[in-house]
Amino acid sequence: MLSDQDIDKFLNRDIVIYPFNENDLTPVGYNLNPSDFVFSIAKQTLITKNNETFEIEAHDTVLILTKEAVWVSKRIAGTFHS
Repeated sequence: MLSDQDIDKFLNRDIVIYPFNENDLTPVGYNLNPSDFVFSIAKQTLITKNNETFEIEAHDTVLILTKEAVWVSKRIAGTFHS
């Protein structure tokens, strides 16, 4: 796991996040922000916002398009977690 200091060191070399927001950088990583595109696999449809939140039913899997694009070089390996 990369810390905020690690991400800051690799930023714009081995890690590119666009658009980058300093406020989303935390001691344990970077917070990606969901866009309005949240797709339910179970229902095969987009989920709409309800009072600024998305209600996802239990046992459903969703695809979420983030407001950021992330690129990492071949020197970086790992997983992205929601």
